[in-house]
Amino acid sequence: MARFRGKDRTEFIDNRQEVGHTFELLQRAQRFLRDHLPIAGRVEPALFERIDDPLYPPDALREALANALCHRDYGIPGGSISIGIYDVQYVQNDVQKTYQILIHLIALNQIV
Repeated sequence: MARFRGKDRTEFIDNRQEVGHTFELLQRAQRFLRDHLPIAGRVEPALFERIDDPLYPPDALREALANALCHRDYGIPGGSISIGIYDVQYVQNDVQKTYQILIHLIALNQIV
């Protein structure tokens, strides 16, 4: 699992290799994504609590991770999945710059 600065793999912000059974790996991967993906928040005027808006729905991320773990080729010894998070910059309204996160889940060289 890696968090990269920029659009390529030249500079790491965080880099981890995890070993364990499938459920442990799923939990660690979810934690990694939760730690590295932005969560916007806002306070509604009538409420006394913050409402969080994650960049990607947690259920969709969990489903993608579960699919990558379930469908990798377990017949190949040492097989693994990789998670790469990249910064992708784009311009919105020609004035305001925002950042989007690109996530790649790779199971034995196949993008999932």
